[in-house]
Order: sequence, then structure tokens, then C-alpha cells
Amino acid sequence: FAEEVVPTAEVPDPPRVTLNAAAESLCGLFLREFEKAASEGDGSRVTRFFKLFPLIGRSDVGLEAYGRYVCGGVAARARFNLNAGAGASQRKEGLFYANALTKLFEHIAQIVDGHQPLVERHYGVGMVVRVIERLQMEADVQGGIVIDTWADERSVERKLTDVKSYAFSFLVQSFLPTQKH
Repeated sequence: FAEEVVPTAEVPDPPRVTLNAAAESLCGLFLREFEKAASEGDGSRVTRFFKLFPLIGRSDVGLEAYGRYVCGGVAARARFNLNAGAGASQRKEGLFYANALTKLFEHIAQIVDGHQPLVERHYGVGMVVRVIERLQMEADVQGGIVIDTWADERSVERKLTDVKSYAFSFLVQSFLPTQKH
């Protein structure tokens, strides 16, 4: 009935088309404001705009933007932790890279723990899984950077090549029983 009666000369589209166009326009506005707040580091505005996406039926856009936001924070923190030990003496200590990985995973756990209630309240139970999937990919990237940096600084590849190319003849001979003539 509404599709036949509502369209007029001033509003030629059916209500569904008009509502979808309005939702798209609002989604673009919310996304711009969300990203602006994220770049300015304004957590309260980020939260405010994050809550609006499901109200216009654009939960997927909101979760995607939120995933990018928290992953950006994880990447920044991981870089900070890795650069905090910029001195060679700190990096040479045995646990520097293990501590960097531990801090990375602790930060991710804090994000999930702190943000899960917000996501589930506004987006629905279980929707935090989409954010966690993004965080898992970011953890893989940032963890890989830490491990690659450790391997480069410690020359792990060269040491493995040296070990593989060692003939071991002296070592093998030491295990053979001695023969008496």
C-alpha cells in the first residue's frame, strides 16, 4: 500500500528506496566522523559513532571500522614496545623479544576483555568474534615482525646455515668405539 500511495511528485521513490538512501548517507557520515575521531584519538567520540551503525542497519560497516581502529592501536603499541628497546644493550638481553610478544598478547587480551561488553550490547551476542578475527590477523603480523626482528638481530639464519654445513666428522668419530690393534 505504501509503495503505491506514498510516492508523489516531491518524493518519487517508494519508502524502502528513500530509507535505504538515507541509511547510506548516514552510514557515510558516521564512517567519516568515526575515522576522524579515531585519528584524533578521541575515544568517547569513537564509541559514540560506533554505537550508531547498528541503528541504521549497517553493523558490518561499523564492525569493520572498529576492527581497523583497534588493530591500528595494536600496531602502534607493538611498534612502541619494539622501539622502546632501541638500545642494543636492551635488545641483547635474553627476554626483550619474549617480553615484546607478551606485551602484544596482553594488550590484545585487554582490548577483547574491555571492548566485548560494548560490542555485544550494541551489535549482539557473538559479534565480537568479527573483531577478534581482525585482531588475530594483526597479532600474526605484529608477532611476525617481532620474531623476524629477533631472527635478524641474532643472525639465526646464518647460524642455522653454519650448523647445517658443519661436517660433524669429529663428533661422529668421538662416538665410534675405539678399536685396539
